[in-house]
Amino acid sequence: MNCGYLLEDGYQHAFPVRALLRVRRAPVFTTGSQIAARFRGATDVVVGALAQLADAMAARRIDVVFTTSQTLDPDELRRRVPGLRVVHVGHGESDKTHGPAHELRYVHDPINRRFDLVLLATHEHARLHDNPHRELVGYLRHDLVAAERLAERLPEPWLLWAPAYGRHSAIEPWLDAVVDAAARLGRRLVIHLHPLSARLEPHVVRRVQAAVLANDHVRLARVLDLAELMARCELMLGDVSSASWDWLMFDRPIVFLDHAGLDRPAEKAVFAVGPVAAPGDDVATLIAGELAAPAARSALRRDALTARYFQLDGHAAERALAVTERWWRERWAR
Repeated sequence: MNCGYLLEDGYQHAFPVRALLRVRRAPVFTTGSQIAARFRGATDVVVGALAQLADAMAARRIDVVFTTSQTLDPDELRRRVPGLRVVHVGHGESDKTHGPAHELRYVHDPINRRFDLVLLATHEHARLHDNPHRELVGYLRHDLVAAERLAERLPEPWLLWAPAYGRHSAIEPWLDAVVDAAARLGRRLVIHLHPLSARLEPHVVRRVQAAVLANDHVRLARVLDLAELMARCELMLGDVSSASWDWLMFDRPIVFLDHAGLDRPAEKAVFAVGPVAAPGDDVATLIAGELAAPAARSALRRDALTARYFQLDGHAAERALAVTERWWRERWAR
């Protein structure tokens, strides 16, 4: 099986490929020059529009491409590369049932049915997914956290805020209060905006940039793998993005920021593992309480991870490749 990896130019798409590359070196095909630069040196990289990437796959006789994208159309890839199999591996499985403007998205996205195989991390997504060609393999993010021993690193006095975008984002209702809370607690506030914020909500980016310029304790970060930044922080301000679930792998405190945009209770299952601040609450008091007893909710966090994910053992990438090899031999044989 001659395989490759297909990514969009969003840094949240990088970690599944980083995990897979630890097990099997294969070329990376990406639509973005910045993410291409991050993978050069680790493997061969092709950057361009989807049509150019498909031509490159055909020239390299790629049999199977693992993709993290729900926007690059697998039908178009197969049309351009006859016989190609397109396997989707997620870059995070949140509880979001609808998109940033309430449109039906994520696990219900119609594109999900067009993949030849979907590799999943969570029992919930395996239950909800309507592509019959799906298998549980575990979470590739955890492979990296385990292999690099990220959760064992001592944190700095930093608060991490990695909000979602669109209606899910807490920046608009919470930014001033969170900046003030961090200052009162003597903590650095590190904000990592969603990769789509720059394109879809530039007003949010400008507001955060203004807060950075006005406050010495506020920083705006952009990293290839958010888990590496998580390793340096002692507490996270969470919402309904998959980043909040990722944070639980570090077994450190989290405080959730509720707001009017989070109006679908089904999307807030992760809120059960930490205190929830409603608009108007003194979030500094909640943060201080969690920092004073960081292990108090440890059992809740560990139990939530165990219930949610399939086999958090650091070998998800190996299973992903083994499962795909099996499908290649037994179901896709030419």
